[in-house]
Amino acid sequence: MNITGKILIIEDDPGIRRALVDNLTIQGHKVTSASQGKEGFELGMHETYDLILLDIMLPEMNGYDILEKWREDAIETPVLFLSAKGEEVDKVKGLELGADDYITKPFQLNELLARVKASLRRYKINTQRQDQGLTEFRWQNKKVDFESCITINGEKKYSISKREREILKILIANQGKSISRNEIIRYAWPDNEYPSTRTIDNLILSIRKKIEDVPSNPQHLISIHGIGYQFNP
Repeated sequence: MNITGKILIIEDDPGIRRALVDNLTIQGHKVTSASQGKEGFELGMHETYDLILLDIMLPEMNGYDILEKWREDAIETPVLFLSAKGEEVDKVKGLELGADDYITKPFQLNELLARVKASLRRYKINTQRQDQGLTEFRWQNKKVDFESCITINGEKKYSISKREREILKILIANQGKSISRNEIIRYAWPDNEYPSTRTIDNLILSIRKKIEDVPSNPQHLISIHGIGYQFNP
């Protein structure tokens, strides 16, 4: 199976950066690149990616600091470190900060491409498992029927779109946990579609009208400032 995704490369070496962009694009990935630490950090904060290849020794802001700040802000995008720092202590530090993998320069291109594929596969499988077996959910006097795309709120019945259904699925499957807009996008949209966060916010407003008693004062579908949303029964 050909697994593709949206990938961000943050690498200051122009030769390595170009080789990665070219080869990943040939394999069908949608690739964005940055050569400066701060530029890459901002892209990772505000855009949605399935995987980020991150160099450690970067101008303006190093890879360790970038990843640490992302994780503090609940950016859970998988990160593969690229680095000439091959000591065990460096690898341990990267993994402890939240990296998913670490490859030492110089590396074989085929090995890196294989690790990219493995990271994307793991991420997509984990995302798909979150709602395994979830066909309906009931709480208080409310119900969401995922198979028929119906919500019931007291005596009122509403139809929900397939996109609204998918958003509700990931939030309910992770009830009590804050889910970022990026996570929602990766779960609810196909690989080749990347909606704006405003689209997510508008769909959340629509869902609230169908499950909340007072949509302007939500008790179940809560906004988590700086992160995304959380479902509480």
